[in-house]
Amino acid sequence: MEKSPPDERGAEDLAAEILRADPAADEGDGATPPDTDDVLARFVTGVAGVWAAGGTRDRVRSPGPVRSSRFI
Repeated sequence: MEKSPPDERGAEDLAAEILRADPAADEGDGATPPDTDDVLARFVTGVAGVWAAGGTRDRVRSPGPVRSSRFI
């Protein structure tokens, strides 16, 4: 991780760069599996039974280092 200077370009220039980006899927770096739609579909199918969005959620008893959402 490294700190870089802020990008001084305007919103229009940034949007134009995003639109010029290559929409082709990234094939990975060779050390990890490629992030293709097939890989994602197999992952989702594999965890669908145990990784459901519904159901109950356990309460977290510790509020963590910030005890309030108010910052004064």
